[in-house]
Amino acid sequence: MIISKDKKIKPSIDWIKWTSKSQNLPFKSTIKGVGDGEQKVAAELDTFILGQNSSFDMNIIINGIKYEADVKKLDNFSFNTGVKGRNALRVIKTKITDLLNSFQMIEEFDNISPDELSVSNIKKLYNICETLNIKRQKIISNLPIIKPFIKNNGDIIEMNLFDYYKICLILNEPLPIEYDNFKNDLILLNDISHEYIIDKNKLKQSLNGLVSIFNDLKLIFVDEINGYFILNDISKIQFERITRGHPRFIIV
Repeated sequence: MIISKDKKIKPSIDWIKWTSKSQNLPFKSTIKGVGDGEQKVAAELDTFILGQNSSFDMNIIINGIKYEADVKKLDNFSFNTGVKGRNALRVIKTKITDLLNSFQMIEEFDNISPDELSVSNIKKLYNICETLNIKRQKIISNLPIIKPFIKNNGDIIEMNLFDYYKICLILNEPLPIEYDNFKNDLILLNDISHEYIIDKNKLKQSLNGLVSIFNDLKLIFVDEINGYFILNDISKIQFERITRGHPRFIIV
């Protein structure tokens, strides 16, 4: 490991230097659908680029075994993803949009886009979800248990007042007047019932789980000067942030 000037620990990478196999090929790509370094890697590993119609960049052979591989250019030990990453993020991004809409009263989240979420804003989301989770639990714990219904057999149904309030909303029925003192809490509780608040860890787990898009791939990192590096352990990859609607990852 090496330590950068900002004292963050950065991983050391055992780069494989470019050889004469690729010396006449450019690192910077001018071919549509072909990323920087792909031509050189293909030449170094005696393979070929599959093109835009493939879900991965190339096949490579390691110790006689064929693997699907993607080539990524590192920028400060982090890298972006293509269509596969964008598609994997889509459902999560929709949920984040709903979450942000419920935070409109929070000034620091004005004009924040789910397509551009920095590391600091993602941490703010985590913290707000945790804070609202605690508040939600406190409100629920202070609500009465009521008996609003009786079954046909005469059994009385008990439920938390919030559960009854949700039934009233579904049926478009007003909350009985005897519960007016709780109405503001019930409205707030309903507003902070997003799944990422109900389970304060779910957003983080969902974003970290995006690493699974690399489960069946070999990742080959490239650098114009240093060469290339084949990653064999995806546990060394973590989700970092969202940029241009795509998840971005970092090597740790």
